[in-house]
Amino acid sequence: PNPGCPVGPRMDYLAIIVNLICVYAVLAASLNLIMGYGGLFSVAHAAFFGIGAYAFALTTIHLGVPFAVALILAFIAAALASAVISVPSLRVSGDYLMLATFAIQILATSLFLNLPITGGPAGIRNIPSAQFFGLAPHSRIGTLIGFIVVATLCWYVMAEMARSPFGRVLKAIREDELATASIGKNVMWFKISAFAAGCGFAGVAGGMLAAGAIRDLLGGGSAHAQSNPNPNAPAAGGADTTSAEQARQDWEQDVVQDAADDDPSWGDDGGDLDI
Repeated sequence: PNPGCPVGPRMDYLAIIVNLICVYAVLAASLNLIMGYGGLFSVAHAAFFGIGAYAFALTTIHLGVPFAVALILAFIAAALASAVISVPSLRVSGDYLMLATFAIQILATSLFLNLPITGGPAGIRNIPSAQFFGLAPHSRIGTLIGFIVVATLCWYVMAEMARSPFGRVLKAIREDELATASIGKNVMWFKISAFAAGCGFAGVAGGMLAAGAIRDLLGGGSAHAQSNPNPNAPAAGGADTTSAEQARQDWEQDVVQDAADDDPSWGDDGGDLDI
């Protein structure tokens, strides 16, 4: 169990699952805003999910901003990136739009794995943990409550957008783009706005993943946009510049430590863990 959480391992497990549900619920709702209401077939949504995660990690580490502000910055970063990309991409539709967004996704994956600012394959370490309602920084129950609040707020905002005049125009564009343009609506502006809003909320989901869900899932192992595995470490640090080999060794040590924690008698026979 997590030492920062006053509940047992069963509650820890439930908190991890609910945290991931909150992350992917926001991600799915943001994609629904683009594809369901706007009718824009995009396969690059994961790219903006990643942009939000890295934006959250870098701003919390280097700027020391709090969790809520970092989520807002993750939204802005993903929305701005999508707006720049959507201007040329949304001039096409159908299969051509799918191919354009597929190319964006492949390019984003390559950049994430090779840019020094993202830490390359080793990812980013020492991301400050999310804190909510004065609970311990590494309390999974605190992260659970905070994630539920953030996910509910995001769902409410997107639902209101869908019910607003903006959402009704999006549905009209989805049904008949030419008819919508014929009544004086700026179809391209509405497409870009819907794409930016959906990708912005995908960035928020990425920030939530970086804030705690991926740390809880891996139990402190190395990962992209990974939270600080050491509760006694400083709240902020630099981007990880260690090699992939060092990251692998750290992961092996985490596996060994987890095995020893689960079974205190493990290793008494002098055996070694074969990884």
